[in-house]
Amino acid sequence: MDRVNILVYAFVIILIVINGASAATIQWNGNWAWDCDFPGGDLSQVKVSGDQCGGKCAATAGCTHYTWSAFNSGTCFMKNGANAKASAVLSPGSGTVCGVVNNIQWNGNWANGCDFTGADLSRVKVPGNQCGGQCAATPGCTHYTWSTFEGGTCFMKQGQVSKADAFMSADPSIVCGVTDVPLCDRDNDFEVVGYADLPGTDLNTYTNVDFNTCRQQCRSNAQCQYFFYGHDVAQCWTKRFNAYAAGTLGLLTSTGAFSVFGQFDINGNDVTSVWSIDHPTCQARCRAEAQCLLYQWANNNCYLKKATYNGGGVLGIKATRRTQPECGTKIRGINLGGWLVLERWMTPSGTGPFRGTDAGVAKDEWTLCAQLGKSACLTRLQQHWSTFITNADIDQIIQRGLNAVRIPIGYWSLIPLKADEPFVAGAWQYLESIVKYAGSKNLIVWVDLHGLPGSQNGFDNSGRTMSPRGTWDTSQENLDRSVNAIAEIANRVAASADLTRYVTAIEMVNEPLGQNSTKLREFYSVSFRITAIFRHDRSSHFVSKPVSVLSVCLSVSLPVGLSVCLPVYLFVSSSVFFATAEIVFVNIAAKLSMLF
Repeated sequence: MDRVNILVYAFVIILIVINGASAATIQWNGNWAWDCDFPGGDLSQVKVSGDQCGGKCAATAGCTHYTWSAFNSGTCFMKNGANAKASAVLSPGSGTVCGVVNNIQWNGNWANGCDFTGADLSRVKVPGNQCGGQCAATPGCTHYTWSTFEGGTCFMKQGQVSKADAFMSADPSIVCGVTDVPLCDRDNDFEVVGYADLPGTDLNTYTNVDFNTCRQQCRSNAQCQYFFYGHDVAQCWTKRFNAYAAGTLGLLTSTGAFSVFGQFDINGNDVTSVWSIDHPTCQARCRAEAQCLLYQWANNNCYLKKATYNGGGVLGIKATRRTQPECGTKIRGINLGGWLVLERWMTPSGTGPFRGTDAGVAKDEWTLCAQLGKSACLTRLQQHWSTFITNADIDQIIQRGLNAVRIPIGYWSLIPLKADEPFVAGAWQYLESIVKYAGSKNLIVWVDLHGLPGSQNGFDNSGRTMSPRGTWDTSQENLDRSVNAIAEIANRVAASADLTRYVTAIEMVNEPLGQNSTKLREFYSVSFRITAIFRHDRSSHFVSKPVSVLSVCLSVSLPVGLSVCLPVYLFVSSSVFFATAEIVFVNIAAKLSMLF
């Protein structure tokens, strides 16, 4: 079996929507379901057949939801109150029918007197007419509820919902709504900016349209360079920049790259200006300026520009198609295990780095180097690093239809070693070379801190086998050195234009097991903050303050050899962490049967 088959992993995206345990098992058919009930809230009851119960509720003043049962030859129990499907309970084999009545009067994508249950993402104090725009501009937000709580609060929510999932509220001042901004853009050819607009020349206006239609109108019009979509009014304006023969207009995208439009300009919106500099320096100034979304370079003068604040909608600017997918693309990739972090079972016994050693003594990278000595160990590992994974392996990965690689590396390759640590450094240059080649071939690349000081799990994949568990959490020094290792990865990535372009995420740690959860959370929190230099160019270009998007992963261990990387968004407005998805790495092809 070749090396790619031995190392093959599957990345499976699992989107989690947290609902009530009982409602999660109810099979809804639109607004009704079998074998379920709504406890309490009885308004009245009437003898009708099951198929007439929903209509009877809709025609009865105050009825918001109902349960029908065979009681007394068929009775419809009409109910009043919050009618969220999530409050229904399962009643297996009962033959009952439960349902909700939705008489909400929608105004495009929002309505008065309605609410969505649970699934809160974050909240912010804004006027009601800005809640939809706030949701659209917040990563992960798909729907929202606004109430007069604390003078006016927008509760942003996550999960795949539709208007049919809203329920009527007794408070007519409450506003609920959905946003049509998709979580995924498969074409990936627009830079989407929340709460923003730009001055320019209007081309067309479209009413009663959704976000996707607005974007498509701009996409299909060669003259259109950007659009503004007003969520609260369901209206779209397609636009172009002003022509300016002497100037070059450039857009800084969230990937850190620029899309250059050529001879155009934006009137006003200046952040600052710099005189007598060349075009690359102008771009560098824009990248370094937090508020800069676009620049205009003319006559060797550089003008850094920001978007105009508009709380009611979203700006979309045509951008050079990015090679890395956003979301919505199924990720299938491999873990380059046994390469820069040794795992004896993954490497050839006769020719690999463990050749000629006793498996009971040289069990991992720590004991191998302790047995060989640093000089001999470095020589052997350099031979292994240069041959075990090469550009030819990356080509084979692509030929197999995979689109992502995860590259483990240990702390000992990143930070100074202590005198009693037998590890040797030198692996990073091999990682950097493969990242550049894989990225140039449009593979998604994750850098994974696979081993922490003291071992986070006691397994050989941490660099050091320990029993009964790793001792990472027993020392503050271990935590501090781990943070330094994460910082070193972030700094090295940020210092290289190629790595900045190709590295999609930094995984903080692989499979922590049996460690103190408080210390682990502290490590995650501190590491997230110090990776700001890596996250900078991946920030959304909000008008006033960038909101950092996914750039690190939090790992936990699951049974049967699964480790989970939890991508995280940091919302500046509320400083709340929220896990939006799980990437599951499955060890060995033998375990793939659990997923497919």
